[in-house]
Amino acid sequence: MKILVTGGAGFIGSNLVNLLLSKSHDVVIVDDLSTGKHSNISGVLNQAKFYLQDIRSRDINRVFELEKPEIVVHLAAQASVIASVDNPLLDLDINLKGIVNLLNNCIEHKANKFVFISTGGAIYGDANQIPTNETYIPDVISPYALTKHTSENYLKVFKKMHGLEYSALRLANVYGPRQVPKGECGVIPIYFEKCLLNESAILFTHSDMPKGTSRDYVYVDDVCDAIDRCLSNGNGEIFNIGTGVETYTKDVFDKIKALTNSNSEIFLKDARPGDVRRGILDCCKAKNILKWEHKIDFDIGLKRTYDWIKTKK
Repeated sequence: MKILVTGGAGFIGSNLVNLLLSKSHDVVIVDDLSTGKHSNISGVLNQAKFYLQDIRSRDINRVFELEKPEIVVHLAAQASVIASVDNPLLDLDINLKGIVNLLNNCIEHKANKFVFISTGGAIYGDANQIPTNETYIPDVISPYALTKHTSENYLKVFKKMHGLEYSALRLANVYGPRQVPKGECGVIPIYFEKCLLNESAILFTHSDMPKGTSRDYVYVDDVCDAIDRCLSNGNGEIFNIGTGVETYTKDVFDKIKALTNSNSEIFLKDARPGDVRRGILDCCKAKNILKWEHKIDFDIGLKRTYDWIKTKK
């Protein structure tokens, strides 16, 4: 199949590109390199085509016209909760204008399916059902989560209006090789950076949560496997993709500190606007329909991530 991957030079996107190429798909990468890195894809440009392009641009039409993708996997996004709070207009512009531009081009150029990467870590808000499944009504508490939820509704509307098939994946907190402490944000690369430099780190938390907020951490290879399964399955469905395992942020720091033999200390600060207290996903639907389950446990994933970091030093 010919698959267009937006955000294909980013953390998740470049790992997905590698998987798709290993399965002999024809891959087209679209990325504006605002957070993605050319170095993430430089080794595959003899196999995949790359377009330096903003998903909001009218010039995206030319990419679709030339390449005629059968499936679009949409990862490109303003992906920071905190940035969305600071600048909700930019979040809206990138995430909503971007997806509508892509959907219009899918219709015009007759793509078969749109696979959308949503958020499970933010979309449910402070849910009173833990782990949280897909039937729980989203209660968003950040502009980022709102644009992701609205994007899911655009998928439903475009399917009703035009018959465009879709799957949406609500990801837990993804981590692994190629994730960096800036750009596509994540506490794990930030803590690795601080621990390797023996610098102090920050734990954002609420007064009644001394170990910080809790999250569901899923390894990037498992996420790519789920996306791959959606290429030919899960039409018209929304899936949680995580582990169902609750891990407190302080425990993440302690594991990374021990792994790196660091002298770093951690200091508490008040939680930031938009920070969900607990975010853990029930992934039974993905298991039943996609036949997907996570394979990499957290300790193993952290070790693999650290091994990759060491190769970059």
